[in-house]
Amino acid sequence: MQIISGNLVEFIMKESYSAIPTNTKLALKEALADSIACTIAGTATQVYEIVKKFTETQYGRGNSSIFMSPLKLSATGASLVNATAANALDMDDGHRLTKGHPGAVVLPAVFAAAEEFNRSGEEF
Repeated sequence: MQIISGNLVEFIMKESYSAIPTNTKLALKEALADSIACTIAGTATQVYEIVKKFTETQYGRGNSSIFMSPLKLSATGASLVNATAANALDMDDGHRLTKGHPGAVVLPAVFAAAEEFNRSGEEF
């Protein structure tokens, strides 16, 4: 198992946006646009407001943006609020093999980390 995980880590560390095939970039952009649209739609829900208020008291303010809000929270807090919004209407991405919605939890964390560490779009 260590060989597999070592190979995976090596692949991830060496991968770059410029090396990704055009069709993969297109699929990534479509998935990103879909996730952003679902997150924006989810900000109109009561669960978004509840989690946003809770998260501000528990995680505190920081440098990471909350969708459709001027509020900035810690990266952890922003990830939680934005992931909640992304999945609030259950319209977000689905993946049969993972039996879940990976974009709804991965992308908000990546957004928050990219903003927290001031990363470019290509680094994101």
